[in-house]
Amino acid sequence: KGSRRGCVRLKAAIIGIDDEDDSTFTITVDHKTFHFQARDQEERERWIEALEGTICKQGGQRTLDHTFTLEDFEKKLMETDAYLQILIEQNEALEKKN
Repeated sequence: KGSRRGCVRLKAAIIGIDDEDDSTFTITVDHKTFHFQARDQEERERWIEALEGTICKQGGQRTLDHTFTLEDFEKKLMETDAYLQILIEQNEALEKKN
């Protein structure tokens, strides 16, 4: 608890919530499920909104008049990874306060 355990790739990730517990959620990607716990339901909702927004932005910025290159994709993936690292660090800081 409170230590960095790695990175979760968000490309094609699926966010899940547990109906029985209002503070936990999952991220499923590459046939692996990662479990996360927020302080409460409100914090969980903020996490889910931020993660879903990032996932949607990653896949939802294509336009018909622009062909994305592998370089474009790698740049977006790096940006998403950076946002994830920020979220992980903020979560660790919050866990240390508790």
